Amino acid sequence: QNPHTLISFIVDGTPPVSVVSTPSANGFITNLNNISGTSYGGMAGLKSSPNGLKLRVYYYVGADTYYWNGNSAWVLNTPIDLPVEYTASASTVTWSYPPVGYNPPSVSINNKEYWLAIYGEDLAGNIETPIPIKVTSDFNYPIITISTPMAGNSAFYGPSRILNPINGNSSDSPAGIVPPIKKQVSN
Repeated sequence: QNPHTLISFIVDGTPPVSVVSTPSANGFITNLNNISGTSYGGMAGLKSSPNGLKLRVYYYVGADTYYWNGNSAWVLNTPIDLPVEYTASASTVTWSYPPVGYNPPSVSINNKEYWLAIYGEDLAGNIETPIPIKVTSDFNYPIITISTPMAGNSAFYGPSRILNPINGNSSDSPAGIVPPIKKQVSN
């Protein structure tokens, strides 16, 4: 053809990079009401919502996997890709779950490991391999016991019986205790 026609195009062979930032990986949760993170679609950018990013929320019982269906149930051994809210862009985007019309996953089993995986697809058709994070449900409050000072008939302290040190024990499962344990003595 005369004159020549120039066509410009971009080759993008790099899949998106997406992360779950809330809740924190290996953290402890009481619910999954707010799940969020970021995704970078690279040169091509992510496909528009709801097709560019998908979230999976699941847990294991033996060899079985239960996936959250987005409404009110966990479904056995059927992977479910949940949509997330975001605005497509060639730069890094922030995403969140649940979008309008979906419910947060129900968390009702204490000390249960839940897995969250986000993955994206860009306009060039590159699909990201998800890297799941794990969180553990924890509905128990810490248990703290004081052994000194003593209670009851032995609870009298003064110049001849000094209150030093204050001793006790603490436990919390599954999360554990995060030091320091603070104490307050009042008169």
